[in-house]
Amino acid sequence: MRLPKTPYPTPSEIRHAFALLSQRSSFGTFFDEHVSETVDWTAMGVDYPLAGHWRTREEFLRCAYDKLHSVLDDDGLVLDVVDVHGGGMDEWAVVELRGRGRCRNGMDFPNTYAWIVKFGGDRRVVRVTAYLDTGLVARAFAANS
Repeated sequence: MRLPKTPYPTPSEIRHAFALLSQRSSFGTFFDEHVSETVDWTAMGVDYPLAGHWRTREEFLRCAYDKLHSVLDDDGLVLDVVDVHGGGMDEWAVVELRGRGRCRNGMDFPNTYAWIVKFGGDRRVVRVTAYLDTGLVARAFAANS
């Protein structure tokens, strides 16, 4: 087994891992392989349906991810990596993402995201603070709930 050259994933490795989010079929692989079961995940904001704080991967997926997909069409949401800042020698990184999706009523859902992520010693994501267009989320839920 080849040991990594840096204690945390490099920007290139982060980009490669997060690229799994660009296909709906590999979302689960991303979470299983790259996110700790005990991740501490916060979606910033107030007064919109996805604001919250979750302390496990399962809780985040059930309470936020599944909830969001309840208002999206069958193709769901995919996320494309725009840029990665940090990582490598630093346990922290910022991952910029652009979402592509459509709501059940046909409304486009082109959300943008900045995820501040912290990596653990096993090179998995252990903490996320997610910033996103909360107004778009609120409109999507209002029009599709």
